[in-house]
Amino acid sequence: MQLQKKEKIFKSNKNEISGILNILGICGVLASDEFPCYEDEFVDEYRRSPVEHKNDFDYPINRWRASDGINYKKFEKVFGYEL
Repeated sequence: MQLQKKEKIFKSNKNEISGILNILGICGVLASDEFPCYEDEFVDEYRRSPVEHKNDFDYPINRWRASDGINYKKFEKVFGYEL
């Protein structure tokens, strides 16, 4: 995973990082405009192309790319402070 090859912020393993990324996707901090978090809109499996079983992550993080960036409004809502 490309994100794990970057500088470590805290001690973790691959499964822990995957869990954190999935949680950030579900709560909308890491979600794309095309595939939003569940709070904003439910995108059913027929609109989630390509097939999801080729990706280790859950929706919507499996559609997120670093170029999508961070949703700062969702970050503030979830964590209670502004970046």
